[in-house]
Amino acid sequence: FAAAAALALLAPVAHAGGYTAPVEPAPIIAPVTAAPAPWAGAYAGLGLGYAFGADDVVGVSDATDSLLGSPGSVDLKGLTYGLHLGYRWQRDVGGRQVVFGPELAYEAGNADASFDTGTANAMAEMDNFVALRMKTGVLNAAGDTLFYGIAGVGRGDFNYAVEGLGMDYDGSYKDN
Repeated sequence: FAAAAALALLAPVAHAGGYTAPVEPAPIIAPVTAAPAPWAGAYAGLGLGYAFGADDVVGVSDATDSLLGSPGSVDLKGLTYGLHLGYRWQRDVGGRQVVFGPELAYEAGNADASFDTGTANAMAEMDNFVALRMKTGVLNAAGDTLFYGIAGVGRGDFNYAVEGLGMDYDGSYKDN
């Protein structure tokens, strides 16, 4: 018995499953969310569109601008393209982010129309359109969508030719 007790005292200590190191909890890191990009600064862009819906009645009017007769109308339609240049500022107004700034736009294309009734013919085409606009808007809460409106003035340059039924005009026309 004494030999068995001595052997038990000299034997190494055993743990079930072996040694386990203490577990340290992983640090909690808050997710990093990028701040929305500011909407302020200069910008340039290209535009591609289609013009339609112009209803230009061709005819003869008296001195009071009453239409005396019309052989038809030229309804301009066609592809347009343009260049837009502008600058935007962004400010906090009453807790909302407001974006505003001017834009200069130039458009051209092949919007045109014509008719020929046999006794009268007419042709119209858009040469170009220039506009100066003010864009103003409010950002949504996330700062990634801008709701905006536009106000401004534009000037179009058009070519017209009309012939027949006492009408004879060939030239350009500018309108705001």
